[in-house]
Amino acid sequence: MKIKKGDYGYIKSEKKKRLLRTVGYFIIPVGIFFLGYFLNKGDRMNIYSIIAAVGCIPGCISAVTMIAMWARKPMSEELYKEIDAINGIQTMAYELYITTQECSLFLDAVLFSGNAVTAYCDREVKKQDINAIQLHVKKALRLEKLEDNFRILDISNKKQFMDRIKSGRGSYKMRDHSNEEKMKEIILLLAL
Repeated sequence: MKIKKGDYGYIKSEKKKRLLRTVGYFIIPVGIFFLGYFLNKGDRMNIYSIIAAVGCIPGCISAVTMIAMWARKPMSEELYKEIDAINGIQTMAYELYITTQECSLFLDAVLFSGNAVTAYCDREVKKQDINAIQLHVKKALRLEKLEDNFRILDISNKKQFMDRIKSGRGSYKMRDHSNEEKMKEIILLLAL
């Protein structure tokens, strides 16, 4: 089963995938370079060297995204099991890394409950980082004409997040779910 962005285990899966993709992107130009080197009897000053140098550009771009993903620590399995045990069938997203020009923030879990979105970060976070990411996400939701009721809670508010999951579970059948998937799609687009 393919792990998609927003699923638990995405970070671990993407680390492997991006490493293999980056290595693959570099193998092709290295192969072209050595082909030209051997065809020209040890002379590296040939058109193959130029093609190989230009061919490294996709590998370099891939290396940047690989490094960004390798810098992320995945969500703990214990936290996932704790959330999953009380969640039920509500719309959730896990392991999202959202960046802005000012800051970046790893969101361990995001709950979509009607028109409200509550995110949880399992570490202490500076208030200005939370405010910057909240503003960034709210702008994106407003652009799509969705309600911008987005809130981030850090580890000091873990109980509040768990209570929010429990209360949302009780009202799941009565609420309109049309906006939940739209909001999830927008937030997944913002994440790495």
